[in-house]
Order: sequence, then structure tokens, then C-alpha cells
Amino acid sequence: MKKKPFIISALACAAILSASASKNADPVLMTINGKDVRQSEFEYLYHKNNLQQLAPQSIDEYIEMFIVYKLKVADAEAAGLHQTDAFTKEFNGYCAELSRPYLRDSIVEKRLVEEAYARMATSRKVSHIMLPLGSTYDEKEANRMKIDSIRTAIVNGSADFGEMAVRYSSDRSARVNNGSMGYINVNSYPYPFEKTAWETPVGEIS
Repeated sequence: MKKKPFIISALACAAILSASASKNADPVLMTINGKDVRQSEFEYLYHKNNLQQLAPQSIDEYIEMFIVYKLKVADAEAAGLHQTDAFTKEFNGYCAELSRPYLRDSIVEKRLVEEAYARMATSRKVSHIMLPLGSTYDEKEANRMKIDSIRTAIVNGSADFGEMAVRYSSDRSARVNNGSMGYINVNSYPYPFEKTAWETPVGEIS
């Protein structure tokens, strides 16, 4: 590892950490490879490191390790390692992993778990008529209107569900089973489909 200039005094560092920072709320403690390291950064990493160690390190012990760490980071940046695809992929993976707990809603999660658990007591026999969503707004609207008209005809009794499934469903198996999917269990299909299947009264059309 190539040596780089840095300015550090263990005694001064200890004094600054314990002294009142009335003049400068976040003073510079050291300069490594031309970059200033402020008190807030050093304190944060020092305390974080001690929380992860079985035997806490003194400031003097940690300073040497901190400097080596900073110099290694500088070497990696100089070599362009932070711009490689492998680094970017690993970095994004860490970001996603660390942010996941903060993006979870424990109340909603608990409700969904209880909801799924309650559904496990029964199965549902389901039939469906499937139309493509469409790739453009006009196609989506046309297909929505089409499926609405099919539903209206079935609900009014002017059309048979099975016949409509054979005639209009994009699911080819409908030609054989008239749209029947048989009995389904929880956690087998997308949530909106499953929720509708369990909440629609028996014999009704969603």
C-alpha cells in the first residue's frame, strides 16, 4: 500500500474529543490523503466499531486502524474500483439490505399475515375470464370496457359464464374447462386476485 501524507496527533485527538467544542461544533481532527476528517465522522465510526468488538478499543488503538482503513479507501478510489460493475452491484445490494427494515410497515405486515392465516381455513373454487391488459392506453380502455360488458351480460343472466370464457378468455385452457381453475389455496396467486377470490361471496361475479 502506497504511503500518503496525513496529519494526526493521538493526544490532540483525545483532547479534542473530551474538550468543549464551543468555537467549532465539528472540528477537523486529522487530514488523510488531503481529505479532512471531522470529529463527528471519527466519533461515529469509533463508537460503531466498539459496539461490534468483544473488547472495546481505546482511541489510540483505533486511530492506527482508522488511518489504514482511510488509506485503503483512497487506494481503491485511485484505482477506480468504485466505478466497476462488481462494486456497483455489491454497493447497491448493501444499500437495499440496510434500507429494507426502514421501508417495512410492521402494522400492515402483521395485518397481511393474519389475513393470509385466516384464509388457510378454507379453499375457494374459482373460475375466471382473462383478457390482456393492452400495451397502450386505448387498448387498456377497450379491454376494460369489453370485460365490463361481459360481466354485465353474465350478471344479467343473458350470457353463461362458461360460454363467455370459451369465447373471450385469453387463457387457452378455458376451451376445455370453461374458465374453471378448480380449488385454489392461499399464497398461490397475486395478492389482488387472492383477496378478491376470498372476499367475493360464493356464487357471485367479481
